[in-house]
Amino acid sequence: MSASAPGKHAPSGTLNIHYQDSGTGPPLLVLNGWTASGLIWPDEWVHDLEADHRLLRVCNRGTGWSDAVSDPFTMADMVADAVAVLDAEGVERTSVFGLSMGGMIAQELALTHPGRVDHLVLCATAPPPPDFAMADPTVLSRLFTPPAGATTPEEIVANVWSSIVGPGFQERGADVLKRLVDRAVERPTPLDVIMLQMQAIATRAGSPTDITAPTLVIHGGDDPLLPVSNGRRLHELIAGSQYLELPGVGHLVPWEEPGRTATTMRAFLATSEIGSRQ
Repeated sequence: MSASAPGKHAPSGTLNIHYQDSGTGPPLLVLNGWTASGLIWPDEWVHDLEADHRLLRVCNRGTGWSDAVSDPFTMADMVADAVAVLDAEGVERTSVFGLSMGGMIAQELALTHPGRVDHLVLCATAPPPPDFAMADPTVLSRLFTPPAGATTPEEIVANVWSSIVGPGFQERGADVLKRLVDRAVERPTPLDVIMLQMQAIATRAGSPTDITAPTLVIHGGDDPLLPVSNGRRLHELIAGSQYLELPGVGHLVPWEEPGRTATTMRAFLATSEIGSRQ
C-alpha cells in the first residue's frame, strides 16, 4: 500500500488521527515509533499478518496523514489517540503491537486501559527509567548529523534508517531500506514533531511490572538505538512474558526479519483469538 493510499480518520480531542484498516480476523492495533508514521510498514510483514488479523495501523499525531501538531503532548495523549481509533471502529478489545516508541505507547495503553488489551507484542522497545538503557552517544550523533555531501531528503533520511539496522543489512536489505526511505520521504514527519515526540517519551507513567496482558517481547540482538538489554529487562519485568531475541538484527525488526517476526507473532496471538473476536 503506498504512502498516499486513502485511509480513515478518528477524532481524538481536537485532532483527527489517521489509520489504515486492512486484513480480516481478530483486530491488531499497530503502533509505530519515533519519527515514523503508520504508512511505512514493510509489505511482506503486513501481508503475512493480514492473512488472519485485521490490522489497524495508526499514524501517531503529527505524522503521516494525521493532523499536524505544534503544541507539546504527552504519552497519555498518544494513548488516547490509539483508543480513539479503537472507539471509531467499535473495537472493545484488541491485541496491540508496538515498535520502539510505539511499544512505549503500547505499554502505557496496557497499563491504563487493561480491559481493552488482549495480547501485547513489544518490539525493539524499552522500559521507562530507571530500567531504560541508553544508546551509545555516537549512535544518537549519527541520527542528527547528515553525512558529508548529503543534500537531498532521501539521502538524509537514508542515513537515519541505515544507521540503526543490524550489521550488513545496509547491503543485504538495500531494496527494503529504499522502499522505507521512499515512503518516509513521501509524507515526512516534521522535525518539530520529532522533538515533541522526544519530550513525550519523558512523560511515561507506570511500571511494566503491572502489565497483566499476556506479552511477547521481541528484540534485535544488535539493536544500536535501543540496546538489547532493554528487551531483556522488559521480559524480566513483565510476569509470564515470552521473549524472542534475534541475533544480528538491529532496530528495524519487521523490515530486517519480516517472516520470522510475523510467524512468531501469529503463533502467539492465536492463543487470544477467541477473546479478541467482537
